Amino acid sequence: MKIFSISRIAGTSIAGRFMLSAAMVLVVTGMRPPLQSPESRATQVKAVFLYNFTQFIGWPSSSFDDAQSPFVIGVLGQNTFGTYLSEVVENEKVNDRPITIKYFSSITPEVGECEILFIDKSFPAMKQVIQSTHGKPVLTVSDHEHFTKQAGILRFYIEGGKLRIEINQEATAGSGLEVSSKLLRIATLYKP
Repeated sequence: MKIFSISRIAGTSIAGRFMLSAAMVLVVTGMRPPLQSPESRATQVKAVFLYNFTQFIGWPSSSFDDAQSPFVIGVLGQNTFGTYLSEVVENEKVNDRPITIKYFSSITPEVGECEILFIDKSFPAMKQVIQSTHGKPVLTVSDHEHFTKQAGILRFYIEGGKLRIEINQEATAGSGLEVSSKLLRIATLYKP
């Protein structure tokens, strides 16, 4: 079985710490090692990254109805994570808020109430999703090739066999989210 090497995945010490954090989630939760196919491994790493983004991004208090409101991660379109995303966030909290995962097959008002919204690359109405979350404190994430070009905030992509992230800072600024400089250092910055 092939195991991810942090030095192979991560190109910098900050990226290494980010991946080490991801590896710790796997160890602490007792999850299975990554599946054999590269696509399955990438999907599992994306799930861990979605959780880890909570440590590098700040949401305004206005994002939540009250102190007991959960932190919501939404998945729009095909659920390529299976149960893996649920396993990653099980019993985890973000600033003392329990994490809830919601799955959507279409754009609903609830989509704009998520703190993180992963949009599957096969979802047909990508521009409409971005428009419906524009100006809201929703971290939109996708693996669609043109996601950041369409004003999405964060895009996963593979380069040289490694999972990378690209951030659209202009879209981030309009959302009210605060992105840590540590995350910006390991990301590619989208330039129109």
